[in-house]
Amino acid sequence: MIRPYLELPRTVYVLALGSFINRAGAFFIVFLTIYLQDHLHLGERFATRTMGIFGLGAIVAALVGGHLADWLGRKRIMMVSLFGGAAVLCAFTTLTLSWQLQAAVFVFGFLGEMYRPASSAMVSDVTTTAQRPTAFALLYFSVNLGFAVGPVIGGEVVERFSFRAIFFADAATSAAYAVIILLAIRETIHLARAQAVQAPGSAASSDAQSGTAAAARNPAPRVDIGWRQALARLGRDRVFLVFCLATLCISMCYMQHLSTLPLFAREHGIGVKTYGRLIALNGTLIVLLQLPLTTMLRRFDRGRMIALSAVVVGAGFGLTAFAQKPTEFAGTIVIWTIGELMQLPFLSSVASDLAPADMRGRYMGVFGLCFSSANMIGAPIGGEILARFGGGYIWGGCFVLGLMSGALFLLIRRHLSIREATRPIVASP
Repeated sequence: MIRPYLELPRTVYVLALGSFINRAGAFFIVFLTIYLQDHLHLGERFATRTMGIFGLGAIVAALVGGHLADWLGRKRIMMVSLFGGAAVLCAFTTLTLSWQLQAAVFVFGFLGEMYRPASSAMVSDVTTTAQRPTAFALLYFSVNLGFAVGPVIGGEVVERFSFRAIFFADAATSAAYAVIILLAIRETIHLARAQAVQAPGSAASSDAQSGTAAAARNPAPRVDIGWRQALARLGRDRVFLVFCLATLCISMCYMQHLSTLPLFAREHGIGVKTYGRLIALNGTLIVLLQLPLTTMLRRFDRGRMIALSAVVVGAGFGLTAFAQKPTEFAGTIVIWTIGELMQLPFLSSVASDLAPADMRGRYMGVFGLCFSSANMIGAPIGGEILARFGGGYIWGGCFVLGLMSGALFLLIRRHLSIREATRPIVASP
């Protein structure tokens, strides 16, 4: 069970460490809607619309970040993103006007999220097809290990000090991740360019280690793919587009835990400190169960597993409509976390397997776009529904989205297996 994780390239371990540090200090997004409503008294609608603006910035980040990661390299984009995001967080603490706050949130969504497609592409560059579920599971584990402790720490800091303190702490952890990348990671884009010129079944493809070593000695020439050509290739990939639509549906449901869920919990008398502990349950369960569960689930058809998990996530959020006490909220969080455990590491590996090597950054950027779009669309819509009709309609809609997502994943399940089987296998030394 542990052996696959011990055989991963060093780059994956470094990214996992940085992801843990960054996520442990990711207080800004967790407490943003509460900060805007309770501290600045700007209202539920403003708070959820502002979260949607963050999603808009993240959408631009996914597109631009993926393109730049394929053009300029993974490492540069990650460093610019993390250092830039830290600077915006420091500036945010001085703002009070509504337009300034929303402008800063957009810029943070853009700069702070631009590293994600580059990070995913880097993992794909240095791993084989067989290693990718394990590699993404390790990164996901690291992120959620940070998330298991981050909200608890953030809630305590807010209670004892101020919201400003957690924003500065968030900036510090982002900058720390950037320093780790600067000092401990080498650029990997040359590996992707080497893989792009290899055909499936070639010697380089069948002998992964020696093929990549040769690529490192004689890197493939840089071939830039323009926006029009990239969009045309993406537009013809119907399997990938349906996959992204299904991901968007379930992400609109899942992203409610960052926008309407904290506000809905506040309506039931749950304070910042208690909510921090409740939402940390999500990260704690993932830390305890993710690695063994990922190893166990790899023997099953991943298309069916992803479809089933979407329904479980939808059901968990749907049951939130009946939650009133902290223990009842905890029960719903456990259910949708189980669905999340079944799904997210496999989503990233499927997206990576569907991506051509020379378009990997852009494919992972479009995949990341699903989550950003879900935040941009789902947060303001959820806020409007909460303000006008109440939480029951939100959580019922989440259940419907889970069913829709599961049906779409089942629709392309067989095609995903075929695409996976034809993807060349190239590893990193």
